[in-house]
Amino acid sequence: MRWQTKNEEKKEFKASFGSTDYNIPTITYKGAFIIAIGSFLVMLVVMPILDALFKVKYPGIIVSSMMIAWIISYVQHFISSKKGFGKSFWTVFTIFTLVVGVILFLTIYGNFIP
Repeated sequence: MRWQTKNEEKKEFKASFGSTDYNIPTITYKGAFIIAIGSFLVMLVVMPILDALFKVKYPGIIVSSMMIAWIISYVQHFISSKKGFGKSFWTVFTIFTLVVGVILFLTIYGNFIP
C-alpha cells in the first residue's frame, strides 16, 4: 500500500475562497441563504400551525427539525456538491434531524421561545 498525499487525493468539494489542503464539505453563499430563509420560514409558519393543530409542541418540534434537516441535506448534496441521494444524504439528514430537534426542544422547553 502506498501513502496518498494531499495533492494526489481526489478533491470532491470546492472551496469558496481559494483552496484547502483537505477534502472538506463546504456550503456556498446561495446554499447558506437557502438554509437561513428556509429555517426562518419553518420556524415562523410551520411550527405555529402545528402548535395550533395539536395543542402540544412535540409534533412541531419533530416536523420542524425534519424539515430543517432536509433543507440542510438538500443544500449540501444537490446545490453545493451535486451528489444527489445516497447513503451520505440520509446520514446527514438523520444527524441534523437529531441535532436540530434537541436544539428546538431545549429552546422551547427551556422557555427561550414562548
